[in-house]
Amino acid sequence: MQDDAAARRLAEIMAARSFVGIDFGASTTVASVAQFDRASRRMSYEPLQIRQMLATGQGCEDHLVPSCIALHRGAVLFGKGAAELKPELRAGATVFSSFKMELGVDLGPSYAASKLDGSDGKPKVEKPQDAARCFLEWLRHGIEKAVADKGLPAEICYTVSVPASFEANQRQDLAAVLEGAGYPADRLTLVDEPNAAFLGHVAELSDRGEAPLAALGAGDKRVMVFDFGAGTCDVSVLQASQEGAGLATRNLSISRFMALGGDDIDRAVARDLLLGGLRAEDGRPFELTQTQVEEDVLRRLSPAAERLKVQANRLIARRDVTDLERARALNEEIADEAIVPIKLKVRNGPNDPSTRDAVLRLDRPSLSLGGFAAAMGPFLERPEDGDDARPSIHVPVDDALRKAGLEDGELDAILFIGGSAESPLVRRALTDRFGRFVEPLVPRDLRSHVSQGSAVHALHRHGLGTELITPILADAISVITLDGSLQPIVPAGTPAPSDRIEVDALYIERDGQMALELPFCSGAEDKLVGVLHIRAPERTGFRAGERINVACSLTADKLLNIEVTAGSARRSAEFMNPLSNRPLSAAEQSVLRARQHFNQSAAANRGRPSASAVENYAEAAAAAGDWRVAAEMFEALERLSPGDDHATKITYFWSRAGREALAAAWARTAYERNPGATTAFNLALDMSRAGDVSACERLSREALEQDPGHLATLDWFGRRLFERGDPEGRGMLERCVAICRRLIGAGQADLDDAGRMLQAARALGDEEAVQLARRTVRALQPPLARPYDESNLAAGTGETKRGG
Repeated sequence: MQDDAAARRLAEIMAARSFVGIDFGASTTVASVAQFDRASRRMSYEPLQIRQMLATGQGCEDHLVPSCIALHRGAVLFGKGAAELKPELRAGATVFSSFKMELGVDLGPSYAASKLDGSDGKPKVEKPQDAARCFLEWLRHGIEKAVADKGLPAEICYTVSVPASFEANQRQDLAAVLEGAGYPADRLTLVDEPNAAFLGHVAELSDRGEAPLAALGAGDKRVMVFDFGAGTCDVSVLQASQEGAGLATRNLSISRFMALGGDDIDRAVARDLLLGGLRAEDGRPFELTQTQVEEDVLRRLSPAAERLKVQANRLIARRDVTDLERARALNEEIADEAIVPIKLKVRNGPNDPSTRDAVLRLDRPSLSLGGFAAAMGPFLERPEDGDDARPSIHVPVDDALRKAGLEDGELDAILFIGGSAESPLVRRALTDRFGRFVEPLVPRDLRSHVSQGSAVHALHRHGLGTELITPILADAISVITLDGSLQPIVPAGTPAPSDRIEVDALYIERDGQMALELPFCSGAEDKLVGVLHIRAPERTGFRAGERINVACSLTADKLLNIEVTAGSARRSAEFMNPLSNRPLSAAEQSVLRARQHFNQSAAANRGRPSASAVENYAEAAAAAGDWRVAAEMFEALERLSPGDDHATKITYFWSRAGREALAAAWARTAYERNPGATTAFNLALDMSRAGDVSACERLSREALEQDPGHLATLDWFGRRLFERGDPEGRGMLERCVAICRRLIGAGQADLDDAGRMLQAARALGDEEAVQLARRTVRALQPPLARPYDESNLAAGTGETKRGG
């Protein structure tokens, strides 16, 4: 309850403006509005009922709004109506969801088959940013109507929640999307979701007349906010203490960004428990490509998986069996309605590369409670030390505790937030970890809490001019320097907004350097957030020893402003949209760049990519060792360009992928098309695996007749003969080594040549040739592909001295 002066001030503020908080979720979005009751002098934060159109054409109002868009019978649907249609519409073509998780990433027009092309007055949706903008614009209109229906002021101040671990590129992308959706920039702020969750918890307790920390006792308390939603697992550690009638809070740490949420559990259930139940309507065997499984089938199965997940969690809670091991023993089965049949062009079987049009059915999606618990296991079990790439809820928990300098037993409470935290198995996994002395805090409505806390933030920031919890930077921002080390610029834990930070620890190492590139990364070298490019102002270039000044600051929304001065040249950072929001190897970056080009080509040709884009994607996948994608893309290339022959490459990639039956089928096709040395050798390998020694030897000799210097045959067939004591084998191996030696001397050898020489030399015991082959292999290893020229980097002193 407010005193007279505070009540009058609040009444004046609330009469002039409305204050709305939006929890923009990967799966569900909720908006809440702040309201002041003059009679009781109490604030309340109520979820808004947003009007949504169902697929039937009927309207409904609900505070839970699925973050989904669909095109159905010529009409564009948002929210519930769109979500109802997810099982029967094609993802990325006529239905769009989970677009929040793709913000900050630029893979080009990734919705290449989109039917929302801007025609007939409909919105244009080619990529996740377009989908997010359209959805949020529709939501804004819904909020404005709901606020008007309540008789509240039409001028609205907004706070939108974001994962605390969202990087600068993701925040900038969201800010641009909101601006494009018509949200007023001067009345719009962002708030970290865990902070909003804590504010929502405090508001809920205050509404009940309870002191926020009363149950935890006196003194400073450390509260972990565990926000587990559909797309992210966001963990924050706060320190809070009661100060009179108020509450003093500050962030201690934030976990790094981790795209782990309920959507991942749905896909695991779909993959592990439902995918195997698909049957072709014609009763014949079939096989799906990896691309079909990941980009089409699992999306179609995920809605049923989500419904089964919800049922399973409720039943497990009713049985009061929240321990994972005991839950694994439950045999009770649950089922869902039949999925909408899936029409695809499928392979005719695991050993048959030919394809047909098929209709796939799953008439009774079902699982046992024990099977569901087994699927949940990887998400809930603690990984081994150092295995932080595993999709476990403990990884962000460990990261947040490490950054806060705390052990498990030093927490006082854990606040559960987010739809995925409603699972009793999830909560039990953490309460078991922290023990009975850490108080679990579970709000009445885990899915509305963040929006209510965001409304609290909107009122205090825009109405009262106060910041209840100062947000902090999750991971340090550094610059990659010439020697490959990281020069710290903004340390982890820096509060936002920050003072101006100036770093004078970078310099030009060589005279005449014409360009300077500063790659900024978050936390580690493989997590780039931007590359700043500066051209030398003079024709003579930069001077050796010239200092580089980096001045930067964080806004209140944790957007990063950077200005760099090198000599008389000055530039402000313009962050790129990276290819991914997770760390990437150089090979993975190449694959995603190729996929970006693939998407752009498909979008320009109504969903049908060009042959060159497909081939580029296939080659990039092969270079990254993703043999299955490489094989599938070359198979697709054969369908796009029927006159082309890629059978030999497809044989090789399927063999590397461990799919020997498919490799054998393509080896025969390649040989029948072109009976040369390579195709004869590949078919010889297949005959060897099949146990047909006679055919294997005949084809091997045929390969050498076609090409006496065919290195693959000389190495492989030579070793087979040599191992059984046939002197002809030694001669083949010696010829292989001699040919490779000449190629190396002429600078014409490739990695395959060097690898064959290494195997042949080892068999012969020729140590000098072995060492030459090893040196050649090392020299021919491809350099790491980076989005910057390493020769243009700055040198760093390693110092962290700051000014400003």
